[in-house]
Amino acid sequence: MRYRLFGLFCLVVFFSLGLLVACGGAATPAPTTPPATTTPVPTTPTPPPAETPGAPPSIAHSLKDRANCLVCHETGAAGAPQYPADHVGRGNETCQGCHVPPTLIPHSLGGRADCLVCHETGVGGAPQVPADHAGRTNDLCQNCHVTE
Repeated sequence: MRYRLFGLFCLVVFFSLGLLVACGGAATPAPTTPPATTTPVPTTPTPPPAETPGAPPSIAHSLKDRANCLVCHETGAAGAPQYPADHVGRGNETCQGCHVPPTLIPHSLGGRADCLVCHETGVGGAPQVPADHAGRTNDLCQNCHVTE
């Protein structure tokens, strides 16, 4: 009986070590005090893709001749969404740190109603639809891509 318990104990230890190795080692506990040196937070963070849940909304218009975001977004002029209370005191220079401007379409849309004709295959040197756009249809293109 004693040898069976010892054998079972060894088996449990063996599998636990195997599981520990397979999972990348033991978890390191979180430090209770901050490190002596801290990395400064960048002033212009890389914005997450607009498709990321919880990401800041993308800029829904061209930025041509619109250098001052606050002209419309401070008061909600012309139906623009007013910036939230936690944005009070932030200047124009911080807006594009989180909000991504739309990608400009570098050609006219005249006679080009079907974006995928060129962009699905890269016809004529057109950039191909990226992998993260798989399954999107023509009616979605101009939600993010705009003409000037």
